[in-house]
Amino acid sequence: MSRQTVVVADDLTSATEVASRMGSAADPALVLFDPSAGPPSRLAGRTCVVTQSRGLSATAAASVVRRCLESYVAAEQPPVTVVKTMDSSLRGNWAVELAAVVNVVRARVAIVAPAFPEQGRVTRHGLQIADGLLVHEGPAAQDPRSPVTSSRIAAHLETVGLLALELPRPSLDGGRRLTREVEAARPTTVAIVVDVEDDDDLQMIANLASEPDVVWCAGPGLARALVSVARPVVADAMPRLPAALCVVGSLHPHTRRQVLEARSQGVPVVHATDVPGASRVVGEVVTALRDQGRAVLCSPSSPIDRPDDLLATITRAVLLRQPQTGLVLSGGDTALAVALGLGAASMTVGGECSPGAPWGRLDDDGRTVVVTKAGGFGDGDAITSLLSALAPATRPLAASRPRRLS
Repeated sequence: MSRQTVVVADDLTSATEVASRMGSAADPALVLFDPSAGPPSRLAGRTCVVTQSRGLSATAAASVVRRCLESYVAAEQPPVTVVKTMDSSLRGNWAVELAAVVNVVRARVAIVAPAFPEQGRVTRHGLQIADGLLVHEGPAAQDPRSPVTSSRIAAHLETVGLLALELPRPSLDGGRRLTREVEAARPTTVAIVVDVEDDDDLQMIANLASEPDVVWCAGPGLARALVSVARPVVADAMPRLPAALCVVGSLHPHTRRQVLEARSQGVPVVHATDVPGASRVVGEVVTALRDQGRAVLCSPSSPIDRPDDLLATITRAVLLRQPQTGLVLSGGDTALAVALGLGAASMTVGGECSPGAPWGRLDDDGRTVVVTKAGGFGDGDAITSLLSALAPATRPLAASRPRRLS
């Protein structure tokens, strides 16, 4: 009997990264923004649910994940294979959320692999490393919502009561020890932390996708490998549009450098300001889109309450005046705020614009084309490259007919 796959992600960029390997433009994967809505009428094995739980308390995050997953487990026949995504820098409530998943599905084994080698995130001797630094010594340690205090993955698991077992890279012995440990009979659930330094390691882990009673706590690398094993697809070409706007709310240093690089290449960069200055910002962004076909909208340079909601409000106003505009959304919270601000409840994902940058369409009235990107991902010119891919022409644009948003 085949198994359906449900991906539970704590933010939007995590969900879209996995969904990009689950579907195509002709047969897209579905990303749902409301974890309380329950499963859609037809899953087709390609559903990701955004729990919006990264910034919650541990207790609240576990409760959201548990209630969300219970509805899927109860509704689905054949059985559900659960992939719980986790941040590749160990941010968020992933450990307590995994404990909730284990309890709901009564798993005997949880495989934990946050590595994403193509983005410089590896696991070595049970420690998580990003761009050559232990994650608790890098930008993740300064995360404003969930600062990372330990790079040892097992320490996070033991804190929530899970028994942890650390294993070396599976490619060192052809995956034999990992297979033995997964198949071993134990009186209690074990969370197996697997070292990963390249895609061969990820593939050997993903080869165990058919094992029964296993849940997966996966960084973007393993999550994508798992769903690719379950459903091999070829991504379709992304639509090209007259204009593209990048909306940046991420505070990650990589993102700041990408914005500076975009500015140096002539892309207009506009910083949001709270009312009454927001209307002026809308005008500046629309003018940039009409004149150059691309622009970057950043969160305010000085701290304000709910900056992502402000970015969402400005983006909505821009699209009302310049509707044939695609969006590049950088940062999971920002991406979700913009999507909800446009009235969307879900997103269909057809593939990747570039590695780590999925594209899809919102279910808003305008069927807005969006590319999402985690704040810490991408080279220095990532924003510029994504804008150019979404809107290749940079000639001046005629004013578009305003569109109506519900």
